[in-house]
Amino acid sequence: MVARVAAADHSLTGEQVAAAVDAVAGHPAVLRSLAVAPAGGQAGEVLASGAPPAVGGLLTELISLGSAVFTPASCGTCGRTGWPLTRSGHAGMCSRCRDRELATACARCGTVKPVAGRTGGEPLCERCRRRERGHRPCGSCGKTGPIAVRGRSGGKDVCVSCYRMPQALCTGCGRRRPCNFADGGNPVCKTCTPRTASICALCGLDRPPAARWPEGPVCDTCYTSALRRRVACAACGQQRRLIAPPGPQAIMCADCAGLPLTHLCALCGVEDKLFEKGRCARCSLRGRAWDLLAGAEAEAAAGLTVVIEAIAAARNPYSALNWLRTGAAAVILAEVAAGRTALTHQALDVHPNQRAADYLRHMLVAGAALPARDEALARVELWSRELLATIDEPADRRLVHAYLTWRVLQRLRRRSETSPGPRTVTDGARHRVTAVVAFLAWLRRHDLTLASCGRSATRRSPRRLPESQPRHRRPMDAPSRSRLEPLRRRPSPIP
Repeated sequence: MVARVAAADHSLTGEQVAAAVDAVAGHPAVLRSLAVAPAGGQAGEVLASGAPPAVGGLLTELISLGSAVFTPASCGTCGRTGWPLTRSGHAGMCSRCRDRELATACARCGTVKPVAGRTGGEPLCERCRRRERGHRPCGSCGKTGPIAVRGRSGGKDVCVSCYRMPQALCTGCGRRRPCNFADGGNPVCKTCTPRTASICALCGLDRPPAARWPEGPVCDTCYTSALRRRVACAACGQQRRLIAPPGPQAIMCADCAGLPLTHLCALCGVEDKLFEKGRCARCSLRGRAWDLLAGAEAEAAAGLTVVIEAIAAARNPYSALNWLRTGAAAVILAEVAAGRTALTHQALDVHPNQRAADYLRHMLVAGAALPARDEALARVELWSRELLATIDEPADRRLVHAYLTWRVLQRLRRRSETSPGPRTVTDGARHRVTAVVAFLAWLRRHDLTLASCGRSATRRSPRRLPESQPRHRRPMDAPSRSRLEPLRRRPSPIP
């Protein structure tokens, strides 16, 4: 072995080569790996490839001793250095590229992925392998999934969805929150838990990595933007995600580079950042929106189909997903779909969360699930019923009810029919009705009735002039004329 290496590298002496071989060959298995290197002129090619890992270790030792012939070995596919390489053909490959090269269809899900394990000789991907071995029935919810805490001494297993971290006083922020090491002396919440930071290979900032790609660690911002970026491939010309060669200088898509497709939606086949269960955000939104109509009746489902399609076609699927998860109007929509709330304007008018009900009403009217109506007029009618309920005196209530029915509401309905517009102006009508109620209450406090209030008591009649007195303007008195003199002498500002 020393003779073969010395023949390939003339810049080192035999003693230096022997020292390098002795430093690497610490086990007979390593010697057997080094012995497979071919003799003659091909020994330099084997050493330059850096594969298998024993040859890579010998190459590193030769470079550290001052070899002028060899350079650090890099992966023949992704080009990264510093990783143990496996021989594939005439070049060395890192473990990630080698797994991608040997990728095959999973026996469970059928997706072409790197083989993570085998069951009965059948290949399994990493996800199916975890489900095959690590998933067990949860003692809380009964579902089969990954277990966070295993039951001991007769206890129940708890899956990752049911597990809740114990509460403790965080030593970082000082607040009582779910913490790691809650039973120890240094509890730390999830926010205060330190995360390892690395220099991002794309932006160069020191941030916690979201993934480690062939070009190096990638932060979450660059990770998301890289998965959503579409550029024309230099080989096929299609708008695809470019991954070869690794890094910002990529010019080819996965198909043209001969690499397996990753981050591919299982439903629509779009290359995008996956949201859940191998599906993109758009397909996840469509599935969650249609889940609302799973138990709905035929009539309600037919009326809500257009609304569900509008939600699924939202411009930003992430905003729509957050609305379905936390929106108050989404809760009312689920109640309408389940039949707990009627699909009528009257049911939405009496809902406790009126603001969310009005928001959902606009959606249902836009989707033709509810007939359009004058909302301003409807609010006045609802307000009038609530106002009549606050009047305790029956006589005053009858009087205000007649005034509302035959005077105020009749005019508003006629205006809404003859002059349709964005909204009917109802502020003046509200003020007049409020003034009537206040005036009747004032009369009641002063032991007066409306019949006893004539025109002379409410409004002073104008003074009539005698027929003999001429109707002309009264002459201005002297004090008033003296007050106007400075205004007459002031020059006009307009030329």
